[in-house]
Amino acid sequence: MNSGMRCLVLATLLLASCVAEDDLGFEVTNPGEDGEYNDDPTEPVDMGEPEALEDPEEIILDGTIYSILNESDIFSMFFDAVKAAHLDAVLYREKVTLLAPTNEAINKYGGKRWNQTVDGAKKNIADYYGLRRIIMHHVIQPKLISRASIPHGSSLVARTMSGYKILFSHTRSKLFAEIFIGSNRTEVELSHEYNTTNGFIHQSEEMFFDTMDVIGGGTQLVPGMLVLILSGSWILLRL
Repeated sequence: MNSGMRCLVLATLLLASCVAEDDLGFEVTNPGEDGEYNDDPTEPVDMGEPEALEDPEEIILDGTIYSILNESDIFSMFFDAVKAAHLDAVLYREKVTLLAPTNEAINKYGGKRWNQTVDGAKKNIADYYGLRRIIMHHVIQPKLISRASIPHGSSLVARTMSGYKILFSHTRSKLFAEIFIGSNRTEVELSHEYNTTNGFIHQSEEMFFDTMDVIGGGTQLVPGMLVLILSGSWILLRL
């Protein structure tokens, strides 16, 4: 490269370095009152009032999935778990389909252990994430599924927030859900449907678990896990 070319390149670089960086989207100095730049970065600059955060009381909850669960006694145990797992915002901000287990359904699988997990989620990370996982088995997003959305005699496949496949079928004017979680397959009739402003709630008399889901400090003994334990015990006795 000859000396003339070198001078041209150096002049170009010098000119580029003189361009104010804020013209390129970066702010490197504090602007003064007259629009001039203040060379003293330690001098405070009035940034104005901070933008107001959204007031939780201004969020419209009426008619949402959140409000239905909050006002219903039959879903109180599940709703307590949703709040403990910090998934309650999903139920008023997002469009979802929820398969909500009743208190009776939860008690069939151990209400005491369930309550221990809900309490433990506030201070125990294992209970917290275990509870979130179980709740996510019952949430379908973004599909909104109702009886009307599935023609009579037809079926529809969706996935839960936890990633498992769930099959909805509409037969004999009844809506059924069949979910495949790990090695477990659970089918339940969805007895009642609630139409809300952000989706649908289907009342379920069953809980959906993987064999490795943990509640109350111990593994939930769903049938698949119980068979595995009994088979292992029989093998050990034969040795």
